[in-house]
Amino acid sequence: MTTGTSTETRPAAAELLPGYYLDEATGAWLTLPWPEDLADLPPSLAPQIFRWVAGRATRTTAALDGPRLVHHLDGGPWEFTRAQRRFLHLWWAVRP
Repeated sequence: MTTGTSTETRPAAAELLPGYYLDEATGAWLTLPWPEDLADLPPSLAPQIFRWVAGRATRTTAALDGPRLVHHLDGGPWEFTRAQRRFLHLWWAVRP
């Protein structure tokens, strides 16, 4: 156990493990490779998943008046974070 006040500090770039980089906006450690040019991304099912979650029309489903997934705390529409979008895009990548 520790006592006293604790302050949140972000690690210095030298403390990051090899292959990691620091996201300036969130302070999170990131490792997923992400190309500079989005045209270099592999084909993926993720864009269809994002449209489905938001309630927009996809190739196989009609559009809804609202989102299909809602946030469990505030009841608003679910929104993926940037890191979640990157992960899902690479997870659901397909071979052409």
